[in-house]
Order: sequence, then C-alpha cells, then structure tokens
Amino acid sequence: MVIKRTVSTFTILVMLAVLLLSIGCSLDKSGDTAQPTQAPAVSESNKVKGNPVVISSKNIDYTLYDFRNAYYSNQYYMYMLYGAITPSDYFDIVVMDASSVVCIYNAAIENGVQLDSDEYAAFEEDFNSQLENIISQYKNDVDESITDDDLRREEAIKLLNEDLAADGLDYETFIELARKNLLMYKITDKYYEQLREEIELSEDDIIAYFNEQLESSEDISMISFKDAYEAYAMGSGAFPVYIPDDCFSVNHILLLFDQFSEDGSTGYDTHSRNETEAELESAIANAADFEAFMALENEYGEDPGMDDEGYRENGYIIHGDYDNYYYPGFVYAAMNLYYGSWSPSDDVIYEIPDIEFFELLDGTKVVKVATEPGIHYIIVNKEFKKGAVEYEIGDARWLSWRDELAETKLDAQYEKLLEQWKLLYPLTDYSDAIRSEFVQDDDGSEK
Repeated sequence: MVIKRTVSTFTILVMLAVLLLSIGCSLDKSGDTAQPTQAPAVSESNKVKGNPVVISSKNIDYTLYDFRNAYYSNQYYMYMLYGAITPSDYFDIVVMDASSVVCIYNAAIENGVQLDSDEYAAFEEDFNSQLENIISQYKNDVDESITDDDLRREEAIKLLNEDLAADGLDYETFIELARKNLLMYKITDKYYEQLREEIELSEDDIIAYFNEQLESSEDISMISFKDAYEAYAMGSGAFPVYIPDDCFSVNHILLLFDQFSEDGSTGYDTHSRNETEAELESAIANAADFEAFMALENEYGEDPGMDDEGYRENGYIIHGDYDNYYYPGFVYAAMNLYYGSWSPSDDVIYEIPDIEFFELLDGTKVVKVATEPGIHYIIVNKEFKKGAVEYEIGDARWLSWRDELAETKLDAQYEKLLEQWKLLYPLTDYSDAIRSEFVQDDDGSEK
C-alpha cells in the first residue's frame, strides 16, 4: 500500500517548540535545563548529526534545530512570505532574536534560575502531550491493515524517524534537542517573570496608569474591545479599562456533530447527537445554578476554549456587531437569550436558526442552537455596562493593569539589560554558515 505522508519534516521539527515559544516571543526569552535543579552544560552532541551550532555562549549552544524552530515561528514569518520583508532581512531578524534569547538565558542561569519540581512536572506533561500529538499524526499514515494500537504507534515512530533522518537526526537526538529547546524557553520565561515582579509599583502608579488608558480608550470600537478582551482572557493582556457599549459574555456546552468524508469533502452528521442531547437536556433541567451548568460542561462539553481558565472564567464576549466572528447563529441565540428578542442587521446574511430555551432550577435561562459543527447550550456569564470599568484594588482586573504597567516599564529597561548581558556573556555568531539554507535568490540560487 502506498502511503501518502501528511506531515512534513519541517512541520515536525517545529511542532514541539511552538507551544512554549508562544509564551513570550515578543521579548525573545530563552532557557534550558535537563533536571529540575540543574542546568545542562554546553553539549558536544549539539554539534553532530547535522545539527551545527549557530550561536555559541557560556551556558548554551544555540543549534540549527533551535534556529529552525525560531525561524518558522517568528511573528514576522508571514511578513516575509508575503514579501513585506526580504528573506535576507528576515533571516537577520531571527538571528538577532536568537542572540537575545541566548543572552537572557545566560543571565537566567547565572542568576540561579531553575524549574522547581512542580514546574518541571508540568513541563514533562506538556512535552509528552506534544510528542504524542506528533506521533498520533503519523499514525494517520500507517497502513490501515495494522489495527493494534501499540503496533500502529511503533510504525508511526518509524515514519517519524524517516523524516528525521532527512535532517540528519535520529529519534533519540530529536527528543534530546526538543526537550532542550522547550526547557530553554521555560527557564527564560521564568526569569523574565521574576524581573517583572521586581518592578516596584504603588497603588497611585496603577491608578495613574488606569486614568491614562481611560482617556485614550473612550473612542474604542467594539471590535478593538473584543480583541483586547480576548487577549486578557488568554492571559496575554490587561483588561480593557473602558466598555464602548453594553455587551455581555457567555459560556456554553458544545456537543460536536460526528464528521464524515464524502467525495473528498468533509461534512457533519446533524443527527449524530440525539441521545446525548436528550441526556444533557434532562440534566440541565435539574441543574441548580450556573456552577452546576459548568459542572455539566466539564462532563459533556467539547469546546477546547471552555477548558481554558481565562475563557471559562470570563466567557466569550457577545455584542450585535460580532455576528460575523462566531459560527452563524451563535450570536443570534445569545442575543435572544440576553435581550429576550433580537434580530441581526440587514447586512448579516445567514439563515436564522431555530432556538430553544431551558431553565435551571434557580430560574437562569439557557438557549440551545445548532451551528455547522455542533449543538450549543449557551448561558450568560457576565454583564458589561458602557463606561469606565469598575474594579477593586487587588482584584483580577487591577492585577492585570499592574502587570501591564510592569511589563511596559521592563520593556523600557530591556535594551539596557540586553547590552549588559552581551558584555557579561559574549556570544560567537556562526549564522553565516547556515544562511544559504534559508536565504535564496528568486531563481533558487544561493545568495
């Protein structure tokens, strides 16, 4: 049987790094350790099997493997693909960012930053989860006649090894480098958090920051508010200081329809969840309150967003302007739940769905609606009234503004710290030796 490979070599080489690269890539942090209480020495094994050193430093060798991960996950990668940045300039940006990563990593190690046992255990869980995800994708390429799961896993690893061999790596080396790369970012992220916590701020500083932001936010659009709100929910921004219009947030229980493939296209079986619907709806009718509803979400829900603490706590923001930002019908159902009666604007084109209402034992209403991928049971989470955001000193919103202000102040100090680290921990740059792998003329010749 001819197997069509669905996972590319470079995709595999970067997948394990993407999770932790997203933690703080805008400030180019890095870190590495092999044990929870001990950072690794510079390893000669990093220099073999087609994995040369790109940047050498006191505490770590930044290898070609590390560089590839950074290259394909840098925030400016799409700019380069669309021609806004030349490949040569983009390569130089990645080298500069990699140098910053190595600098802050050196500073972290020299200042004794290590993962404690809980942090290391969390890393192990993340790493193993990502590895299994990669192996699961390779299982899709294993001959269908192999049905035993253990055998399919063995065959999947063989296929992974074939792709790794194309880059001069074997499975053991790949695991070693992937772990080193992820831990590198864990260490530097922890050090950066420590630097931010060392920024001293008074209550007056945070109030002044709030008022400054408020003055510039009163003309914020609902779309910009949604972006800022979602950044906060995902843990990457401060809570907006001003609500531009009345809006609210919702949580939901999602039952995904079964998928099927036919004539090369994918569809959804809209009758696939009837028994689960009946079971869940009976449970909803007997749920005491919002907390009981969310307990049912834990049991039945299939939306990964509801597994995220930020969205679970704050919900999905809803406003009439957001009709085009969710599956058609989702906002319609939520708005009818909140206002009792609501119709979309004339420029929103979709078939108005059927909706059904349920009531919890405390009188809280829930609305049911079917969209393309599944059935949603929606409940109101929070209400947001137009105007300056209400807060109490020390609450979650207040703390998010404190962190944002500390981040701003640390950003202002970062370049000075970087120059100090470069003097304390000199780097040797070998990137010219790999430039031709990443930078080519339009005709494919090396620059």
